[in-house]
This record gives sequence, structure tokens and C-alpha cells, in this order.
Amino acid sequence: MTAAPDAPTLSIVLVTFNAWEHTQRCLSLLLKDNFSPGLEIILVDNNSSDGTTEKARAEFPDVIIVDAGENIGFGRGCNLGMAIAQGEFGVLLNNDAMVSCAQLEELLRVYRKRNLKGIYTTRIIDEMGNEEASCFREISPGKLLLNAFRLMDNAKRETIFSLAEKDSEAMEVDCCSGAFMLFPREGWVEVGGFDENFFMYYEDVDLCTRWRARGYKCYVNTLISIRHACGGSSSDPVGRAKEVDKSQRYFYRKHYGIVGGVTSRLFQIIRSAPRFAIHGLLGFSQHQRKESRLHFQLLISALKDP
Repeated sequence: MTAAPDAPTLSIVLVTFNAWEHTQRCLSLLLKDNFSPGLEIILVDNNSSDGTTEKARAEFPDVIIVDAGENIGFGRGCNLGMAIAQGEFGVLLNNDAMVSCAQLEELLRVYRKRNLKGIYTTRIIDEMGNEEASCFREISPGKLLLNAFRLMDNAKRETIFSLAEKDSEAMEVDCCSGAFMLFPREGWVEVGGFDENFFMYYEDVDLCTRWRARGYKCYVNTLISIRHACGGSSSDPVGRAKEVDKSQRYFYRKHYGIVGGVTSRLFQIIRSAPRFAIHGLLGFSQHQRKESRLHFQLLISALKDP
């Protein structure tokens, strides 16, 4: 598949659910400078109640607005946007992330110069300048279960590629974060986009896993950093954590069968049961009581939910 002669080079898809301030800031930076290769921006709104679509139409008339009519989740929203994208390359960008045209042009230059084939991302930092997870290791069910017995920091190091001391235009990794990923649109069409059974979370890991199965690769440019205000569309940490766990269970069932599904559930039970008990017994501080309630909810979800 090739883009039409007059088509934009890059199609950027943002999925929004409230958080207009983040969206406004993101779009303002994207449209601040001229993107010489040609750019289209597609905003898919999941029925925001803060007037996102009306405000975007008024302030950014060149942005293509798609009203989903309901909260259809991140993956379905991205699929909806990519279905009308015309660019040679697609970009998925969280509405609470910040990337400039200069950064996009540099990423495209490197992608073409190195003749990359696959999904490309950058270093991601939070608003305090701390490194966030932008790419992940493939974790087998056995490694996942082992992580349940480790301290949280050790388990995190097993899962996430640390880029703090890396210096590479195209370092190969297993999976890229959906907060920002650039890819050839023909690859997206070939693989089929996001699995819409993921409402939110793990859809990016699943997508990268399927791309790699088709012979593509995943890369990160550690020389470029974009800023991300994590959780810009979600103010419910318990609901967010439960959704992560639900998506993890589905991912492991999908790719590893019954063994993967059982292992994922065991991981969540072994992780949350002692934390619920320990924080409950030592719940002298507000933080400990909050952690106990969180892990109680996650434990119940792991025992009962699909």
C-alpha cells in the first residue's frame, strides 16, 4: 500500500477522553511549527464531557475530528482514527504527551536513513524529567510468575528497558509504548491494528508482539525525549490498576493459552495478597491504608473477574 501523491507523509492519531488542557497543549506544540513533509492530525474523542470536540474545532480548524459517540477505549479509538488516515506513516500519540515537529522530522529522517522496518519510539520522560517506560521486554509466563516473588523495583527492572545510559538512534527492543509510536501505515494495515478486546493497556504490547511475528522489529531512539503527563485521561488509580490487570490476563491467555492465563492470575494473586495483608496490618499511615485497599481490590479482581 502506498499513499496517494498528494497525501500527507505523517498521520497523527490522538484519542481523547476529557483532559482538554492536555489535548490543547499537545495540539498547540504540534501545530506551532510547519511540518515540511506534510502532516494530518486526527483527533478521536471518546465522548468527552468537557467540550473537547467543540473546543478543538474552534481552536484547531485543521485538525480532523472524529466523535466516537461513547467511550470505546484507547485501542478502538486508534483503529477508528487510523482507518481514515492517509499518510505514508502513522503516529499514535497520547493526548497528554508532547512532541514537536522538529522531533518528528528527525525520527522520519533516521527511519529512512537506516531503512528501518517496524515500530519506532523515543525516550519518554515525565514532567519532572524522570524516565518513564517507553519500551518493554518480552516476559514469558514463567518470568512473569517469578516477578511476583520479587520486590517491586526488581520486578520493574525485569520488565522495562532502561534507557538512561544508552546512546542510540535505533536500539532494538521487544515492545514499544503506545504513548508514542511511529510506523509505516502499510504495516498497520497488514497486521490489523489494535486488538479491540483490550479496552486500555497491553494493546501496545500485543501489537508489537504481532508485528514481530510478521518479521517487523521495534526500535527506540534514545537521543530524542518526549514529555508525558502519565494518566492525563484517568484520575482513578484503582480503576486504572484493575484495567491493567484485566488486560494482562487477556494478553497471556491470547499468546500463551491456558497456561498463560492461569500464570497471569497467579502472578496477580501472589503479588497482591501479601501487600493487602501487610499494609492492612501496618496501616498506620494514609499511604499504607490506601495501598491495602488497592491490593484488596486487585486481589478480588484476580480471583473473580475474567
